[in-house]
Amino acid sequence: MLVVLAWSARDVELTARQFFWLGVATVTLAGLCAWIISWEADESEIGEDAAAAEVSAAADGPSEGQTPAAAISTAEVAESAGEGPTEAPLDPQPSGSGARHTT
Repeated sequence: MLVVLAWSARDVELTARQFFWLGVATVTLAGLCAWIISWEADESEIGEDAAAAEVSAAADGPSEGQTPAAAISTAEVAESAGEGPTEAPLDPQPSGSGARHTT
């Protein structure tokens, strides 16, 4: 990074002090960028851990003191987090009966 900076500034008449502070600013900015990008990586790891915990809790059924409705909502949260359905979807109309409703 500093080599590219030196190559780019070769035709500009910078003093040693100016080049030094330009290098310090460049390295500081790169460090801040890497730090900010790490925030996103940390958030996705936290989200994945929370989703995995919710899926395992939903698979185990309601825990002690948890109502069945709370277990269902936990499964729904896991499904909306992209983990996929935890159970097979219910068919709203029975297939194979042959009867049709006409109006």
